[in-house]
Amino acid sequence: MTTKELDLRETLISLRLTQKEFADMCEISLRTMQRWVERGYPSALAQYVLDDYMEKQE
Repeated sequence: MTTKELDLRETLISLRLTQKEFADMCEISLRTMQRWVERGYPSALAQYVLDDYMEKQE
């Protein structure tokens, strides 16, 4: 595991999130970013994250 992965794991443990809760949280964030892009908000970060997510789904 990389340092980043270990940090994330420790954070999840400290937050006591289950994998499902974490996945739900990510899904909510992606839906929020999708709305930002659809509404034309100037958010390069939102577009980048959505593009990355969509590529991984293919």
